[in-house]
Amino acid sequence: MEPISTYLKNGFREIDLRLYNRAQCFDFAEVKKLLEQGAKSDIHFENDGDSSTFSRISVECAYLTTCHVIPKFEVYETKGYNQSFNTTEMFRNILGLAAHEEMYHLLKEYDEDE
Repeated sequence: MEPISTYLKNGFREIDLRLYNRAQCFDFAEVKKLLEQGAKSDIHFENDGDSSTFSRISVECAYLTTCHVIPKFEVYETKGYNQSFNTTEMFRNILGLAAHEEMYHLLKEYDEDE
């Protein structure tokens, strides 16, 4: 993303930009505070239709689930649990997925469409 000043000049609200940043950093307390103050997680900052806070978090949930976590467990189920794997990478992916899922649910809790 461009510097915040560019987005502010283009009419975006600072609170929505701060929400995007804090969600990316998994600052759950600050995200909740910003949402309670009226920040919107569905604002797209680029013309791609996929650059909102909510879409960024939800896409990463899907990516980690389908490309990293589930495939590893499917290998274990079919080939057995004595497979050689990178433990650090596996835990990183599971913890990353858990953090993204938690952020997804927090953002969803404040979704006005729900």
